[in-house]
Amino acid sequence: MPRIALTGRGFEGILRTSSTAAGWATLASVLFLTASCGSTGGKPRANLVASVGGQDITVQELQSYAHYANAFYAAAYPGSAIHAACKQLQPSASPCGPLREQVLARLLQESVVLQYARERHITLTAADHSRVTAETEALTNPASYTADLYATAPTRRFLRHVLETQALILKVEQLVVGVRARSGFAYHLQKFVFPAGDQGRARALRLAQSHHLASGQASVETVWQAAFRLAAAVSLAASTAKPGDFLGPFPRSHGFLVVRLLAAGVHQYGRAAQVERLTQVFRSWLLTQFKRHRPACFSPRDRTGCDLAMMKLS
Repeated sequence: MPRIALTGRGFEGILRTSSTAAGWATLASVLFLTASCGSTGGKPRANLVASVGGQDITVQELQSYAHYANAFYAAAYPGSAIHAACKQLQPSASPCGPLREQVLARLLQESVVLQYARERHITLTAADHSRVTAETEALTNPASYTADLYATAPTRRFLRHVLETQALILKVEQLVVGVRARSGFAYHLQKFVFPAGDQGRARALRLAQSHHLASGQASVETVWQAAFRLAAAVSLAASTAKPGDFLGPFPRSHGFLVVRLLAAGVHQYGRAAQVERLTQVFRSWLLTQFKRHRPACFSPRDRTGCDLAMMKLS
């Protein structure tokens, strides 16, 4: 099921709708970045589906969001398993099982993040609201590929609410992760990539053993790379090497890799490493928060949603 995880990676596709692919990527981002709201105390009411940390998710909330999600799949992925299972969903009907579980799991996770924001008075600035306005206008522009899903005023209000929620969750994410995603232990490497085949293997082995390389025999790249982004075999070899050592050859899908270690130490991560590290740290934090708030799903069929919300973070 296409979805955007509640991590930094999930917030990147939302700003552009200049092509069909970008438009659907934006919709996917919107699809699983919505908020649950409202709170009650005491025993569960008949119209409650679940609760986490004092925040309730109602039947109406789950149904309205599931129907919106179903409309998204019908438009973007008409051949998907989710659409096939839920295509007969009517506005008054209860959401079908797979869609209900996915939406409920996402609502539970986001409730925890939004409660954290409220407790610490994390709010959107005027600049944040201006960006949301610009994003809303881009998505609802008649010339965009996404305009049909936001043709009515209630749906447009829903969209703005989703985008505001997304912006607030991103603020929490940045505050929680802080500088931990920006830098860390990395290797300065010179990478030599050889083509597949016996000749490529022989040349890679010659470089690794005798440090000899004729011009044009391999593509060469010099980079700083986060240790956690290296293949296991390369990481293990680098951990015991000293600067100047040649490591490998390591087989790859389309050839062979030889690595020369130039240096090692704390270094600023590249964009891809920052996003991956941010994902890891934030998911770990959210799992801890989720366990602390003890989510409760009030019917047997919805307990899968509670389990799924936990599994997606583990």
